[in-house]
Amino acid sequence: MPLTSVMYELSTDCPKCRNPVPLNGATESVLCASCQAPLATPPELWQTVLGEATGEALAMEEGNGRNTTMMLGKLGLTVKGTYGRLGARCEPDCKEPYPPDDLAAKLKAGGGELFCGACGKKSTVRPAPDWFAREVHPAAVGLVSESHAADRATAADPKDVRFHCYHCGGAAPLDPANRTVKCAYCSNELMVPDEIWVRLHPVEKVRRWFALLDVGGGVRAFPEDVWEFCDFTVDPGGNLVVAWHDDDEGDAGHRCRVGVVNPAGMLTWVQDGVLFSDETELMVSPHDARIVLIDQEEGFVRLLDSATGQPVRTLSAPDEDGPDATICVRGHEGVAVDWHGDLVVRRSWEDTGETALRRFGPDGARKPLWPGMAAAPRERSYVDWEDIGDRPNVVPRSALFGFGWDGCFYLVADDARQIAKLAPDGRFLGRLDTGIDFAERVHAFGVSRDGTMHVLFRHATPVRDEQWSHVARIHPTGQVELWLGPHAPDSPLIGQYDDKLEVMPDGTTYLGHEVESLRIIGPDRQVRFMTNASRRHEREYLREHLEKLRRGRKVAGDRGD
Repeated sequence: MPLTSVMYELSTDCPKCRNPVPLNGATESVLCASCQAPLATPPELWQTVLGEATGEALAMEEGNGRNTTMMLGKLGLTVKGTYGRLGARCEPDCKEPYPPDDLAAKLKAGGGELFCGACGKKSTVRPAPDWFAREVHPAAVGLVSESHAADRATAADPKDVRFHCYHCGGAAPLDPANRTVKCAYCSNELMVPDEIWVRLHPVEKVRRWFALLDVGGGVRAFPEDVWEFCDFTVDPGGNLVVAWHDDDEGDAGHRCRVGVVNPAGMLTWVQDGVLFSDETELMVSPHDARIVLIDQEEGFVRLLDSATGQPVRTLSAPDEDGPDATICVRGHEGVAVDWHGDLVVRRSWEDTGETALRRFGPDGARKPLWPGMAAAPRERSYVDWEDIGDRPNVVPRSALFGFGWDGCFYLVADDARQIAKLAPDGRFLGRLDTGIDFAERVHAFGVSRDGTMHVLFRHATPVRDEQWSHVARIHPTGQVELWLGPHAPDSPLIGQYDDKLEVMPDGTTYLGHEVESLRIIGPDRQVRFMTNASRRHEREYLREHLEKLRRGRKVAGDRGD
């Protein structure tokens, strides 16, 4: 497997004696060589120090690096060092690169010793600990050239080091375990000076070590501080497709970017040739796997190749009623893509405030809304949930709509109380009164292949005085399950303001709001992926904030409701 290497060179100061302590490997504690005090270096420290740095290093040219100083207030430490994009090599003197095949073979064998082909010096290779891959970077697979206290220079034998009492001049004994000794002649307490103590406890030097990452063909790390996060969808391979406005205008001369984020958290391609506003939405056509970029502010639809991001077609023209009309999405009230690549748009008319559904093909031309229907004229009537029938071209104004992975067309009330289901040909299949009375506003929904619906909404019951996004699952039997969010028992954390959701055929759920709130949650409710920005936000804000809000007030899950 092709591996990418990132270099680290780090140190901190001992909180007790203030002497330097090298951080020459990914351990959860180190020992100060000066005062022998243990120093905790938990995964939280490594995530803070290396999480964003590793992503930045992956975006650098080979051989480039950057200095860093990070103050970790909660841990009472300041970490200084350097990180960068550099192939694993023999350090510090030889600098002979380790053959990539040797590194990969050593990892496959479970790690072990690796010898430099030029100087014969021994180094180490080991698989990255689970916590390192989880907290620092999901693509991390191995660690190279770590060194710890056992690798220091050999300590001197106390019998070979002369130390005299500075009161009476008599020879004083040395004990490597105690820096304070008693003179056998005058009984005075003596503090062993640094120049002698360091001979008994040689100080480890700061050394470079490396993380090996399997980036899965990624070209660069996904930026964590973007100017504007617009939308995301999911391509047929399960990769995130994200639209954002970059913090840097770059070569394209503007900030608009669309990219695919692979499971390693890397961008496999970036398209910067398409301008779009912050009102942009992303969808994927199941028919041909093309990415559909909809900009209702500018009133156009662009189709992008999901393998490269290259524009395929732009659909942008005024939509007039009639069989020859072409698509326009400016000011739309909802768009959905069906299995054939058609776009169903809910139009509205300002003069009456009424709405109707319209269907357009991948070429932007008007089509019959349902098979066998003629192109419907402009519809000027309202419909209630109880009145939905076969092949409607008007739906309740409060309804969100879309196509599920089962091919059916779904309507969901904005308070999640009502759900209607239509067959792909428009036949009415039924309406469900969910009994949900806790959804204040539905943001989005998705339907897996077995017909299970996932609904993202703002919960009406606050946690203390603040409301939180939740996800409910509605099974084909009609059973409602509060699945994600603070009110759902044993739920993983999700973002307080999450308003974007995509669901894959197997029920895997993609959630987000901003870059620091992107997660993939499996059907088993286990978090499968989150960006480093999301992980940092969860640790620094969500957990502490949620605990503060919950304090003094039980939520539904606590009460056993």
